[in-house]
Amino acid sequence: TAPRTGRYVLEVPTVFNGTGYQLKLRRYTPKPGSVARDMRDIVLIRSTDGGQTWSPKVRVNHDAAGHDQSMPNVAVDERGVVYVAWYDRRDAAYGDSVNAYAAVSRDGGQTFGPDMRLSSRSSAWVGAENQNFSVPGTFVGDRIAIAASDSYGVVAWTDFRRWPEGSDIYAA
Repeated sequence: TAPRTGRYVLEVPTVFNGTGYQLKLRRYTPKPGSVARDMRDIVLIRSTDGGQTWSPKVRVNHDAAGHDQSMPNVAVDERGVVYVAWYDRRDAAYGDSVNAYAAVSRDGGQTFGPDMRLSSRSSAWVGAENQNFSVPGTFVGDRIAIAASDSYGVVAWTDFRRWPEGSDIYAA
């Protein structure tokens, strides 16, 4: 998805044996009554009867439309408190960095409290600076984790604030 500027940059190597590429963009328009403002929002549904019926959709994140939220993970504690964590690009004007965010629902997933930024510093999304340099831990990927107990939730995520020295795992 595009950063807030709505501007894409496409880099194509010059030697592709005559292969051509075409980039097509489309505008996403949410359906009337949709809880999502665009395709980037995190939307949760819940079931209290083992999947026989499902609740209406609830938007988890509370930021303005046009910001990427991705790779969410969910945990529920013994009291029914729902914890959701995700990577978020709202703080990156060019979509080039992410932060870990979370939100908590104390009513079983019907509503969510304010978004909490967990990262103390933004991180690049990719650690490798060129396509020929790939080592374990060079991509954030889907490495966000969340666990919940009777009175707390813990989120762990990978980021590259120290890159190129390495990637690290942080928790909050």
